Amino acid sequence: MPREPRANLLSRLTTLLGLTGEESASTLLGASLDALQRHSRRQLLEWSRRLGLADIQSLTTAALARRVQAALA
Repeated sequence: MPREPRANLLSRLTTLLGLTGEESASTLLGASLDALQRHSRRQLLEWSRRLGLADIQSLTTAALARRVQAALA
C-alpha cells in the first residue's frame, strides 16, 4: 500500500476516531498511548500501513500503538 500524504491521513484518522472541529488533528497528534491502545489491532495495523510503517504484521496491539504514536509525533 503506498504511503498516504500526512494531511490526508490525519483527516481520515480523525474521521475514523470520530473527532471533529479545529482541534481534531491536534488531538490525534497528541493521542496518548492509552487512547491508541483502546483501538483494535486491525485498526492499528491499517493505520500503520497508511503511515508507511514496515515490519508491523507480527507486532502486538501495544507495540503497534507505540509505533503509530511515534509516527504521528
